[in-house]
Amino acid sequence: MLPRTERLRAIARRVTFSDSDLGKLGISKEELAPFILDEQYHPNLLNPIPGDSPLEFHPLASTANGILVWNPGAMSLAVRALLILAAQKGGFEAEFCYRLMVVQEAYSEWTGFWPTREIQLTGPSKDGLRGSVCRFSSGRFLHVIQLPVSLADFPNMAFGSVVRIGEQTTLAIQEDIERFWQLLSEQEDYREAITVILMGGWGGGFAFAPELDESKIPSGWRYLPLWFVEAAQLGACKEGKLHSLWRVITQVELLEGLGYRVDNVNGTLNLFGNWRHGIEICERSPFRTARSGRFSALIGGRMVSNPSMVVSKMLLPSGSSAQLR
Repeated sequence: MLPRTERLRAIARRVTFSDSDLGKLGISKEELAPFILDEQYHPNLLNPIPGDSPLEFHPLASTANGILVWNPGAMSLAVRALLILAAQKGGFEAEFCYRLMVVQEAYSEWTGFWPTREIQLTGPSKDGLRGSVCRFSSGRFLHVIQLPVSLADFPNMAFGSVVRIGEQTTLAIQEDIERFWQLLSEQEDYREAITVILMGGWGGGFAFAPELDESKIPSGWRYLPLWFVEAAQLGACKEGKLHSLWRVITQVELLEGLGYRVDNVNGTLNLFGNWRHGIEICERSPFRTARSGRFSALIGGRMVSNPSMVVSKMLLPSGSSAQLR
C-alpha cells in the first residue's frame, strides 16, 4: 500500500531542488554537471552491478527548473569517484594511492585498537605492500600487512567489484608470510602470533589466495583479515582491542574443532558483536582454523577461499620490516 499523497509529496521535497533553492545554497547547475546522469547512460541502468552502475557516479537528474536527486545514498560515492577520476586524469595516481594508505593506517590507530600505539608500517615495496612486525609482550608477536591500493581498473571495476590481487603481489605476500614464520622459529620466547591483513583502498573489495604450506604453520599462529575502519570501530568499543578479538578467534577455532559452526556472514564487527551478546552456534563452519584445510573469509562483501593467505604479513626482503622493533 502506497503512503498518503501528502507523505509522498513531503518525501519528494527532500530530493527536489529548484534553481532558486540552489541559488540560496550558492550552487549552480554547472557546478553539478559531473554528477548529472546523462541520457547516454540510461540503457546501462537495466542490468547494473550494485556499486558499479551509472547512478553511483551520476546520482542527480536535471529538470526544467532545478535538480532531482535520483540516488541519495550514492552522493558520497559520486564525490569519491570524481576525486579518483581527477587523480587519474592529473597523472598523480601513485601519490594519491600512497597518501590514502598512510591516512588509513593512521585511522586504524585512532582508537587504540592495536597493542602498540602505532603500527609503523614500512614504505611500500616494489609490489605496493606496506608492513611491520613487533613483539608487543613476552613471546607474543603482531604482524601487519597493508594491501596495495590501485586505480588501474577504475572505473570499469568500481565500488561493487572485487579486485583480484595480481599474481606477482600474491607471491610477494606468500614469501613474506614464510619469512615471518622463519622469524618466529628463531625467537626463544615465542608463544603465539597473529598476522593481520589491513584492507582499505577507495571502496572496492579484495581477493587473493597465496599457496602456503600448511605443514609449516607455526603453533599458535593466527590470521585476521580486517578493514582499517573496523580497527577504528572496534577500538572504540568496550573490550574491542585486538587482544579481545584474538581471544574470540581462538574460541571460534576451539568450537569448530568440536564440529560447530559460528556464522560470520557480515564480517568481523558482527562476529565480535555477536560474541559479546551471545551467538547462535550451527553445525559446520566456513571459518576454518589454520590447520583444518582450505580457508575462507568475507573480503569486501564476498566470500573468498583461502584467506589465510589473505591474512598475513609482509617482511620486506631488504630488511626493514623483517627486523623486530
